[in-house]
Amino acid sequence: MYTIIGTIFPPKILNIFIILKILVMISCAYINNEQCTELKDIIYQPYSEIILYITKNINTLKDKPQSCIDVLVKNGKLEELDYYLNELAKKGIQYRENLSLSINTMKKQLDEIHNKHRFEVKEYQTISPAFKWAQSLEDIFIEIKYAHRHDSPGCLEIKDMDIKIKNDSVSFEGFCVLGDVPIKIDFKIDTYQGLNVSECSHGEGSVGRYQITLKKNQKSFWKKLLKEDSPVPPNMRVWFEMKEKYETELKEFEEKEEKENEENYDKLLLEDNNKKDKKDKKNKKKKKKKGSKGQNNNSTNSNSNKTTDL
Repeated sequence: MYTIIGTIFPPKILNIFIILKILVMISCAYINNEQCTELKDIIYQPYSEIILYITKNINTLKDKPQSCIDVLVKNGKLEELDYYLNELAKKGIQYRENLSLSINTMKKQLDEIHNKHRFEVKEYQTISPAFKWAQSLEDIFIEIKYAHRHDSPGCLEIKDMDIKIKNDSVSFEGFCVLGDVPIKIDFKIDTYQGLNVSECSHGEGSVGRYQITLKKNQKSFWKKLLKEDSPVPPNMRVWFEMKEKYETELKEFEEKEEKENEENYDKLLLEDNNKKDKKDKKNKKKKKKKGSKGQNNNSTNSNSNKTTDL
């Protein structure tokens, strides 16, 4: 096999390839050896069986203290952990740093969960979040900040998020904690025109922000974001970076639309003028015809009067 490969690749490249393959094999073997799969398989067994297993297999388990300590800490097997550490001590194995790392990792995870769930829903302060928007010919772009103002600090993450996009509205709801203040983010707008709901998308943006892309029903320029007569929120701004990105195509579209409107207006005006001219000509003909009938009637009356005089 290597003879065939050697005919394709130069010797130096072939040697590098072989070395890399060996390193990968060694790494995989090391990773597999470091996983405390034995304890994972019996972790839900009774205390006595786990202790018995540790006692019988301590010579194998002592070589992977970090992984085994992690398994016991994450599963809350504290008595089993204490026994395992005593067995490591008997074998002269140092474990303090491994234990500190596992406990600190678990503590951090528990603190995050505690911060997310330490308040009841009724305790949350509802705010209308700051947001900015921009548009292209096909899309509306919205970025929501987890704060009530653009220039104030906001939450870094949010939980229990719920977003609904309908053909004429968007709503976003979520909960977070800023300092010691529980906050409920409540965002809802009615859009200026209709949306293609099936092609809208949304997801996490940069830290502390959420981005929504709304698909317009058709290519167009929206003169504003909100429905007619909707009040403009004080915390709404233009998304200038996104606006600049699509400014050229929007300007070209507006100019084209204005030109088409002017041409249509001129066409309608010409049609109106033609209709008016035709109507005027028709009226003139009617007047002329009416005047001609009047002259004939006068002539008839005159002849009748002459006959009577005779």
